[in-house]
Amino acid sequence: MSENVTLEPIYLEDMKNSKVKKNAKDRASRRRGAREKLSTVEMMGRIAVGRDGIERFFKIKDLIAKGDYPNCKQMMRMFDVSLRTLRRDIQFMRDRGWPIKFDPQRNGFYFSEPIEGQMVRMTEAEIFALFIAQKATEQYAGTALYAPLQTAFSKLTMRLDNREKYTMQDLDAALSFRPFAPEIMDHERFKKLNEAIHQRRAVKFTYKKPGEKKAELRQVDPYVLTCADNTWYVIGYDDERKDFRTFALGRIQGSIEVGEKYEQVEFDVNEYLGKSLNMMKGDGDYEIVLQFDPWSTDIIRTRHWHGSAQITELPGGGSQMRMRLSALEEVERWVMSWGTHVTVMKPGILARRVATIAGDLAKRYAVEVEPQSCP
Repeated sequence: MSENVTLEPIYLEDMKNSKVKKNAKDRASRRRGAREKLSTVEMMGRIAVGRDGIERFFKIKDLIAKGDYPNCKQMMRMFDVSLRTLRRDIQFMRDRGWPIKFDPQRNGFYFSEPIEGQMVRMTEAEIFALFIAQKATEQYAGTALYAPLQTAFSKLTMRLDNREKYTMQDLDAALSFRPFAPEIMDHERFKKLNEAIHQRRAVKFTYKKPGEKKAELRQVDPYVLTCADNTWYVIGYDDERKDFRTFALGRIQGSIEVGEKYEQVEFDVNEYLGKSLNMMKGDGDYEIVLQFDPWSTDIIRTRHWHGSAQITELPGGGSQMRMRLSALEEVERWVMSWGTHVTVMKPGILARRVATIAGDLAKRYAVEVEPQSCP
């Protein structure tokens, strides 16, 4: 029996009936609209190792190159992706020069011309984006992730034509990244968590909170890996606490034990962290009002600080920022980093916490410190 899912008009290369073409365009339009509504967790699930689009593209290329005429149903099962995702992958590859055709008689895909030495064509914007991503990997220099990241980008850039390679070289001379205090990453730990997310398997690990004397065993259903301020975190459902929790990978001690499959529940990472300044989520609901002087305002207005942040210009060159957060720990540290250039207007509890810290610091440095001689 023929496989209906692979005989969609989008893959029939000799469509001559205008009505069929119109219907195909309508369906494509609806698919684009649906893609725009994908939740963040769906998108992040596709970025996890094993589902990464670039890795999947090359696997699709190898399957087609073997000459076995793979079809949608087979590749959907192989990559554990939806028909919509697979269609998008095929069209993406076609748009970049891969001669992929569909044979209705063989019910599968094939290359209509030799692909040995096939170059990938990219727009200037795509080249720039690829370069930025490559330069961003410099923050992992000296860690276990750096070598595989550089190898992956080398494989990608080898597929570029000479003009695009020259463009990459020009960009390399003009742009530089200087990451501050990148995390020392445990590659095997990162890999194991990625695999657990991809396979939807529970994990057990020993975790030590900052300032705690003892570490404790945690059992978690991992959902998302995310990086913030050069630090990697895994967000998952904590079985004992019956709620989602965030764990810094650097605070996991020892090995990670991968267990049985878990039943996934609806989870949106944007909603989960929506009221966090960075990664710390709380149970409160605080209206934060901060007043910045003219010096700090010149910096504040050039960046996007939080989804709820509203900045109002004040007479004299200063500004006022309003936002809503669920916890105060991160904003407290952020306020302190600005020194005397910011004043907490609301809430009172945040102002008092900052005042207490400032008082303690004043007492600490009020004591004259004797200069130490070098040994």
